[in-house]
Amino acid sequence: MYSKGTFTRKMAEILEELFHGKYSRSTILRITEIIMLEISECQSKSLDRRYIAIFMDAMFLCPT
Repeated sequence: MYSKGTFTRKMAEILEELFHGKYSRSTILRITEIIMLEISECQSKSLDRRYIAIFMDAMFLCPT
């Protein structure tokens, strides 16, 4: 959502609707920072040549 330009307030609304909890702006920013770090690490890893394609679908939540 962040990479597509969604504001933190809108992200909080979406997460509240999905997970029935309250999320502050600072929590959204912290989650975003962690996710961006994970994405950077994943993108910098090299894959073995034997893989034709890789499909990733996941959600990572960090307990507060």
